[in-house]
Amino acid sequence: MSQQVTSATVVHKSTHIKAVGDDRTATFIASDDSVDRYGDVIEANGWDTSQFKSNPQFLFGHDSRSFPIGKVLRTWVDGNKFMAKVTFLPKGMDEFADKAFAMLKAGFLNAVSVGFQPKKQEPIYDDDGHWKGTHFIEQSLLELSLVPIPANANAVQVARSLHFSTKDLGLFFAPDTGNDDKHIVKNARSELDTLKLRLSD
Repeated sequence: MSQQVTSATVVHKSTHIKAVGDDRTATFIASDDSVDRYGDVIEANGWDTSQFKSNPQFLFGHDSRSFPIGKVLRTWVDGNKFMAKVTFLPKGMDEFADKAFAMLKAGFLNAVSVGFQPKKQEPIYDDDGHWKGTHFIEQSLLELSLVPIPANANAVQVARSLHFSTKDLGLFFAPDTGNDDKHIVKNARSELDTLKLRLSD
């Protein structure tokens, strides 16, 4: 179930990466205007990226206190989808970014999340008049992040082969709660609690 929000609320929504390039770039559908698992709808044409463009950093886990793992090259609207293309830091510049890209390319780390502030929204009610979600009509993009996924044996084994530390494993993987897609999205929603980070800190 979604939570009611105000214009001061920072909202995070997760989805999966669409394509990864050999040139350390990745393209993903940041959001679309379908009803998500929390009952919310985000209008693709409602995105305001004017402030974001001045500092288009690509973060890990919404951690604005650490160095970025890359930057957002561009964002655009394609039909009912809000798209983004990112590039990771050059190889060798940052070990953590290198590990994140390696896990992404291997297909074990593939969830991304948008952080935004609502500008205009309205409640969504069911046929009985019960509130069931939020229709985000206009929203300001704050940041884009690669986010953790639930741990599984294969992913952890690959991570260990890349010499991930215990701390790395704790950052990259949330506790395993199942293998289907809804659990991946559920964990992506709770990544702030998992990493004990707050965008507003």
